[in-house]
This record gives sequence, C-alpha cells and structure tokens, in this order.
Amino acid sequence: MELKSMKSKPSEVKEEIAESRMEEEKYPYGLRIHLDSNSIENLAMKELPKVGDSIMVFGKATISGVHESESMGGKKNRSVDIQITDLALESEKSKKSPEEVIYGDD
Repeated sequence: MELKSMKSKPSEVKEEIAESRMEEEKYPYGLRIHLDSNSIENLAMKELPKVGDSIMVFGKATISGVHESESMGGKKNRSVDIQITDLALESEKSKKSPEEVIYGDD
C-alpha cells in the first residue's frame, strides 16, 4: 500500500500566516492526534518521544509536541501531539490482515 502525502499545496496555505505558524499549517485541520495521559498509559509508552521523531500509525506521522507537568498533590500529566503527514486508505473488504498491512506479505 502506497502512502500519500497529506501536506497542503502551497496555494492552499494562506500567505498571511506568520512564519512561526507555517509548520503547523502545512497539513489540514483534523490530521493531528493528541494523546493524553490515559492514552499514553494504554499504549504502554514508558518514555515520551522527542519532538520531530517519526512514527508509524498505519501511515506516517511526526511528533509535533511533547508535554509533561506535575500539579500540586503530585499528579503527573503527560501528553503527546502527533501530526499525520502521510496516509494510505484501504477498503475494509481488503483481504489483507492488519499484520500484512503493517509488516508486508512476507
């Protein structure tokens, strides 16, 4: 399955967007995933990734934000923001198993 870049075309990006926001605006709204502390725990993430790391999410994504804080009482809050950059879609009727999609037909 071939991944397709989800990056907006330059003509789709408004010229008046400030340089500091350009990286965030390269991809359409809705292609960002926010994992809260519970999601991170469910995924058994021992260590938070670094901003800029690439990961696979049945597509390709970049870590766009990592946050960790502690509030009074010792409660720790962690979150990770993931920007989807490339996607591939396949019909649910596909005969490939999830393992074949991830690891190939080997």
